[in-house]
Amino acid sequence: MVSRQTVRKMVSGARPRPRTSLTPTERRNLRRAKIVRRDLSRLSPDDVSLWSGISLPRCEQLVSLAQFQSLGSVGSSLAADLWELGFSSVKELSNQSPPAMYTAFCRIVGTRVDPCVEDVFRCAVAQARNSKLAPEHKNWWYWTPYRGTDRVAPQRTRVGRPAAPTSRRKPLPSKPFLT
Repeated sequence: MVSRQTVRKMVSGARPRPRTSLTPTERRNLRRAKIVRRDLSRLSPDDVSLWSGISLPRCEQLVSLAQFQSLGSVGSSLAADLWELGFSSVKELSNQSPPAMYTAFCRIVGTRVDPCVEDVFRCAVAQARNSKLAPEHKNWWYWTPYRGTDRVAPQRTRVGRPAAPTSRRKPLPSKPFLT
């Protein structure tokens, strides 16, 4: 069951607050600097570090995690996984191969992980390549049929164009028609 507050946020278009593991000191420093977690994805790490007093490398990680979580189907766990794979921005994802990312992730973890993770990687790469992706393409399950392929762009339909003919033309008569 969805709470009223969640519905209100969904209707108002408010972005969800990214989940980041903050220490009590980091949380206090961000509060003093009046930096809200959902705004981290729009700020530069330099500004966050300057205003909050948190170290620059940690601010780079916090901003990256918030940027990753601004993508559809990417939660806090997968954002941390993308960070572990060595990515520090959404822009870096745009030229990646999801199957290669999945293989590298399995190597880091040391075991084969759920293949749905590849679908989420594919979804994240598609959003990094096209910021105006259709809402249904921001769901990881849309990409399941493309698992194991390098396909990242969604299928395009020909709107307003007639469909290709399904049957061949009628064969010509065997004898020429004479009048």
